[in-house]
Amino acid sequence: MKNEHYTINLVNIVASGNYHRTFELNKIIEKNSTAEYRPEQFPGLVYRTNNPKTAMLIFSSGKIVCTGAKKVKDVYKAVDKVTKDCIEKIFGKQPQKPVINIQNIVASGNFYGDILLEELYHLPSSRYSVMYEPEQFPGAVVRDKLPIHTTDDNKKKLTERSSVFLLFASGKIVCTGCKTEEAVMTRTGDLYKTLEGLKFLEKEISITS
Repeated sequence: MKNEHYTINLVNIVASGNYHRTFELNKIIEKNSTAEYRPEQFPGLVYRTNNPKTAMLIFSSGKIVCTGAKKVKDVYKAVDKVTKDCIEKIFGKQPQKPVINIQNIVASGNFYGDILLEELYHLPSSRYSVMYEPEQFPGAVVRDKLPIHTTDDNKKKLTERSSVFLLFASGKIVCTGCKTEEAVMTRTGDLYKTLEGLKFLEKEISITS
C-alpha cells in the first residue's frame, strides 16, 4: 500500500477463532506428518498452509490462532483450508465454522525522509505519547491514543482504542496494535501528516503511486 509520500505494508496478521469443540490432537499427527506437536513444550499443534503461507496453531480446546498472513482475506482462506484439509478430514463435518477475530496487524513502512526523533516529545500530547531513549533503543516508541472507528471484513463496526508506532531516524516505521487495514492506513496517514506539518520529517524523495 502506497501513495506519493510514503509506503506501508502489512507483514503479519494474528487472528483467533474457535470451533467450540474439543480435538484429540494426536489424531492429526497420525494423519499428517508435516504437522508439529510437542505437548511437553507447547500445548498447541502447528499446522502450516502454503497458499496462503501461514502457521495455524490448533489447541485441544478447539481454539485456533493464525499467524503469518499478509492480507486479512488470507486469514479466512487459511482457516477454510485447515477446516477442509485437516479438521473435517479427520474429525468429520463441523457443526459450525469458527468465527475469526483479528487480534493484531503488524505493518512496516517508510516515510522517505529523516525523522527528527528528538523533537517527537513535541507531538500533540492529546493524541500521542512518546518514549525515546536512544542509549537503550535506536527508535522512538509513539503511542497513538486516539480511539478510531473502523469496519472489519464482516462489516462489523469496531472501536480501536490505540496503536503503537516504532519510528526510526532513517524514516522507517513499524505499526502494531491495529485490527483492520483501514485503521493501519488511517493512523499511518495521520501520523505522517502530523510529522510533516510540524516539520519533524525532513523529506528526501517522493514516490509515485
